[in-house]
Amino acid sequence: MESLCHALIAERIRQRGPITAAAYMDLALYAPGIGYYARATQRSGRTGDFFTSVDLGPLFGTLLGDAFADMWGRLGAGAAARPATIDLVEAAAGNGRLSRDVLDALARRHPDLYRSIALWLVERSETARAAQAATLGAHADRLAASGPDLPASIDGILFANELLDAFPVHVVQMTRQGLGEVYVGLDGDRLIERLAPPSTPALAAYLEAAGVTLRPGMRGEVNLAALDWIRDVAGRLSHGRWGRWRRSTGIWWTLRCRPARAPPRGWSTPAAAI
Repeated sequence: MESLCHALIAERIRQRGPITAAAYMDLALYAPGIGYYARATQRSGRTGDFFTSVDLGPLFGTLLGDAFADMWGRLGAGAAARPATIDLVEAAAGNGRLSRDVLDALARRHPDLYRSIALWLVERSETARAAQAATLGAHADRLAASGPDLPASIDGILFANELLDAFPVHVVQMTRQGLGEVYVGLDGDRLIERLAPPSTPALAAYLEAAGVTLRPGMRGEVNLAALDWIRDVAGRLSHGRWGRWRRSTGIWWTLRCRPARAPPRGWSTPAAAI
């Protein structure tokens, strides 16, 4: 599969010229059928490549279930004012394990909310989507829809785990001539880095808005896709709440700097997930 993905990326570069690091990452991670996430039902856990909170047991889902029950209580001033059905939308749902843990907890601890749930599982990988019904088990009747795209309108709660830091990022590097961007090109069949002018002025605007000044030789990762996703979500949420699980300085701080030596005093390299 790795060779197929390499061939796909190489052909894209031959057809269109060097591509941004973000475009390269998107193909490597999500190309249908051959990308890293696209070709497996699950990438984390003991048989996977990394661990997340979901892999450690159902407690994370229980905590989220309690938080969602609190949010549901705030949607109306009393049971009569609450909506009869509430959308529970998980973005980047994978095979549905986290939603299953949440629903397990809601069925035990908040049955009124559980009976009101219309579950939406949003996942790009067809392989992972195919495993969702089996993963949900007894909760499969709560599933309203499963697909690659967010619902057009969300009346309820949207959540995700380890999503924003999984978006493809642009890689920028400051030179003595100004800001450059790292592209992926070809040398024969070998993928190589190329430094060229930024693909979009949004990269410099992002750094300016974040108050970041890069010195010559310093690199940074700019997650424009996360900002676009947040704006998209905000436009779809008609009534309800979306929560963020913050570590370090928070959701909006997605830049990660990688200078040649130790980072400047006070510099942090946070991870964020919603």
